[in-house]
Amino acid sequence: MKVFKFGGGVIKDAESIKLLANILIEYSYHKIIVVISAMGKTTNALEEVINKSLEKDSNFDIELFEIEQYFKKIITNLYDTEATEAQIQLKQYFAEIRYKIEKHKNSRYDFYYDQIVGYGEIISSVIISNYLKSTGLKNKWIDARDIIKTTGKNRMAEILEDNTVHHVRQSISLEISEKLFITQGFIGADDEENMTTLGREGSDYSAAIIASSIMVEEVVFWKDVNGVFNADPKFYFDAISINEMSYDDVFELSKLGAKIIHQKTIQPLKEKNIPFEIRKFTFPLQRGTIIKEVVENEMNFPLIIKKENQAILTVLRKDKNTFTIDDRKILSKYFYKLDFDPDFLKFTDIKLITCIKDEKNRIVTFFNAVKKKFKLFYTKNVNLLIIKNHNDELIEELTKNKKILRIVKEGDRIYIAYRD
Repeated sequence: MKVFKFGGGVIKDAESIKLLANILIEYSYHKIIVVISAMGKTTNALEEVINKSLEKDSNFDIELFEIEQYFKKIITNLYDTEATEAQIQLKQYFAEIRYKIEKHKNSRYDFYYDQIVGYGEIISSVIISNYLKSTGLKNKWIDARDIIKTTGKNRMAEILEDNTVHHVRQSISLEISEKLFITQGFIGADDEENMTTLGREGSDYSAAIIASSIMVEEVVFWKDVNGVFNADPKFYFDAISINEMSYDDVFELSKLGAKIIHQKTIQPLKEKNIPFEIRKFTFPLQRGTIIKEVVENEMNFPLIIKKENQAILTVLRKDKNTFTIDDRKILSKYFYKLDFDPDFLKFTDIKLITCIKDEKNRIVTFFNAVKKKFKLFYTKNVNLLIIKNHNDELIEELTKNKKILRIVKEGDRIYIAYRD
């Protein structure tokens, strides 16, 4: 049995769904569990709907209508005849979304977010499941909310392992006659059956949890790149591909911010020694990067990560005194509480400097929590380079014609915050 995870970066229109079907035909002699993310930019679009509805911007319904039309066009392009049943089903889901907007928009933001944004995965997986059936690929559609059981920590829900393993094994096993299962990544449900989400890019984590629950032979993450590179080829033309990596190497790169695999994904696969592969969606027969326990070669070449939409926060005491140990504890507590994941965290005697993802709602919440004692300076529109195994020549090449805002060195890594 294998797990295939398809992300929104590769599944975004009718043609890509047809290619997905062709891939599954190639593996029709295997039992396959397919984990689906929201198609295209649906998650971003639903986030925009959520934020506009809270701002009492009447355009949120127009945004929602456009998302519905996006899915409607995909359904139309998938079938030669009018897919009346699929269109009716789509209409029902969007009526459900509108109902939940009205019901929950005055709730706590993170709870409200989780009740809406996961519909991107649900609708995407239903469209794919129905299309596969129409081509003769029988499959069992599984609602991830029925098998992925979590805490109620919205937007960063934690897996309830024993409960999840029980439900996954109940729904998916070698004994079940079906050979193909379709479910969603990113979402689960708490003990009150409210939808929860596992954090952005959490669909990878969903695939790993399902895989480790039933001990599959391997997991394949289908991406828009042919494996892992030492840098994103879209911005660094001399990027080199990596044939194989260890679990620990991938975990470190992910923790630094490389857009390879969600950080939490590696641990359940490592614990059960399940290898996984990152393979290019449009070249399905070409091998990508294989990640496993033991590899032959160490990574001693530069590893380069570029992060956009970052912000530099500088925090000082209002009374201009030096930072105490208690000050550090207070600030660290709120960083943890608000799920900040700082790229670097530098304390001096009089200030804290950090670089984080530029999420205005969280930053405002942080400011309001600490403003009695601290001043906050906020620099937005920041890019960040993280380089491991760096050298002066490479740094000069990557920072040419850029406005450098901050440089922080930590061991074999260097962090460069800049603007183009």
